[in-house]
Amino acid sequence: MQSISALLVTDMTLKEGEIGMQLKPKWLAQSPTAPANSKRCRTCALRAYRAYERIRTATDAQETCPLDLVNTNIDERRKVVYAITTDRDIREFLLGQALALFEQLRICQMKLDQYGALRVADQGPVSNLCKAMTLRDCSLFVKLSGNSIDARLGDLDLKQAEKLPRWQAIESTLVNEGWYTNTEREDVRGRERICLLSRSGP
Repeated sequence: MQSISALLVTDMTLKEGEIGMQLKPKWLAQSPTAPANSKRCRTCALRAYRAYERIRTATDAQETCPLDLVNTNIDERRKVVYAITTDRDIREFLLGQALALFEQLRICQMKLDQYGALRVADQGPVSNLCKAMTLRDCSLFVKLSGNSIDARLGDLDLKQAEKLPRWQAIESTLVNEGWYTNTEREDVRGRERICLLSRSGP
């Protein structure tokens, strides 16, 4: 007989009077194969590329950099949180208690993907990359009920190794066409103003 395993998760469905939000933290650390002189993190590089392709997701529309979720500068962290939600209590949660979660996600993303999609086949197990990509696409669900806040991670279905060619193709495009370094083709180039990396260094 085949054994079946299941995981019970908290129901985050909102009831009357409750307030909720969903946030995708995305890539909380830079891609291992991004150029050293990058002006965009992986999420912001993909956002810029998608804008060129006339594609705009809900995450793109926020016009925020995920690196700011773990920014040591509280003022910069506050800016990104205020852009994500207008609710005062959820803002305070994201600035306070959620920071430890974001930092742990960042550590796990970095630990599981030390080589990047372009080098993983030669340097490390693809299974770890799949886990890292899962954590880069998970969602944080936050529910405010009265004075109580409940938060859970979701969308944790494990990414499959069959996606590796697609991940490699995207990374190659971002690296080779200058989307990381903000040196994309001049006729489509715009100065990067959103990414934390564009505000750091010379």
